[in-house]
Amino acid sequence: MKPYVIAAVVILIIVIIFALNSGGGIREKNRVPSLAMWKIIYTDMHTDNRKADVVYSKILHSDKYDLQGKPDYVYKHRITGELMPIEIKSGETEEVHPGDLLQVGAYMLIVWDLYGRKPKKTLICYKNKCFVIKNTYALRKEVIGTAERMRKMLKTGIEEPNASFVNCRPCICNGTVCPFSEADYDD
Repeated sequence: MKPYVIAAVVILIIVIIFALNSGGGIREKNRVPSLAMWKIIYTDMHTDNRKADVVYSKILHSDKYDLQGKPDYVYKHRITGELMPIEIKSGETEEVHPGDLLQVGAYMLIVWDLYGRKPKKTLICYKNKCFVIKNTYALRKEVIGTAERMRKMLKTGIEEPNASFVNCRPCICNGTVCPFSEADYDD
């Protein structure tokens, strides 16, 4: 093989690896992305200016995943038909809170089951920034696993704590009322 062909293949492989790994599943935005090509099809927000083609304040329920919720908005792209749930948070943050990530992950599963189209992404918008969250297999698996553990806990009343530095660091109970906040996280 010629050296320039080998170099081209190596560069192509590097570009593909970079493209697949860039951003993980979360991208940070300092402002709300443009929604000009999107229209609202569902909202949990109350308004006097109701439109006939928008569903208002209904609890969305997925029989397949046994999940329910009320995203703040569900948008549909005017050309592609892609669906995107959006959650608006009143606080400020520098990173997505784990509970908020599970919440929008659940909304993507619910929307997928109800509308028959898998959302590619969702938005979480805090006061100071927005995050675009990709609908990844890992996120879906985490949502389903967490929901299963919650259902089990409701039946048995028992749940093992998942105390770790990563899980406990952003928690409001860390260092206050939680008996696990001083735990040795290396276990």
